[in-house]
Amino acid sequence: MFNIATRPLTLTKKKNTFLLFSVIVIILFTQSPAGPAFAVQYDLVETLSLGVRPSGMDYNPDNDTLWIVEDRGGGIYEIQKRGEEIVGEIRFKSKDLEGIAYNVDKGTLFVTEERERAILEITKDGKLLNTIEVPMQYDEADINYGFEGVTYDASTGNLFIANEKNPTAILEVTPDGEIVNSFELDDVEELADVSLDKKTGNLIVLTQDPNLIVEFTKDGTLVDVFDLAAVPSPEGFTMDNDGFLYVVSDDPQRLYVFSPKK
Repeated sequence: MFNIATRPLTLTKKKNTFLLFSVIVIILFTQSPAGPAFAVQYDLVETLSLGVRPSGMDYNPDNDTLWIVEDRGGGIYEIQKRGEEIVGEIRFKSKDLEGIAYNVDKGTLFVTEERERAILEITKDGKLLNTIEVPMQYDEADINYGFEGVTYDASTGNLFIANEKNPTAILEVTPDGEIVNSFELDDVEELADVSLDKKTGNLIVLTQDPNLIVEFTKDGTLVDVFDLAAVPSPEGFTMDNDGFLYVVSDDPQRLYVFSPKK
């Protein structure tokens, strides 16, 4: 079903049609008069303008707020869940930040340097604590198709990374940067973000073209799909403790709030 690897990945394009076929089957053949019969469905309840250009996001359970990272200029912002106000800002010098994850154990932040294939751990005042370099081989033409999303697994201390393209892959890495598991999703154009469902331990992946929220087990078994066609250019997402889904787009710069259906 998926390409599973336990070694550093070489960015080579490999064709795998099973995932796309599965997604089409789920969307087209499980429909009812009320819409697709996904395990979890959401209603779009609010759309809000953002004052920043988002490239990734994560939930902050300490303050019940959202972290948003901006890829240009290295800005990291803490905003209210309805996006009305920026309540905190971290200035951090960087080259190309894309993804962000909150480390609930230490109160620090992980951010991805896409072009460097590295994860940076920083404090809330912008101090660099650690640089996690991941040993990946890639062509120079693919330098801007690197780490788009990251999430922290508190159960193991490992990180899951969404590599944007060539390959579209989810990597599990240790705190030292060793790749211990991976699987590829070559039948979507790009990966935009990744998160962990704290209740199930499953991976939730944001894809582009098609725009989907896709749920997998940690070994890459497909569990569920949610169609995200209502959001143009989705760049990041997260879920809060109440089950609400938050998605950001960079064109236009907006926050989309979804509530789980009862």
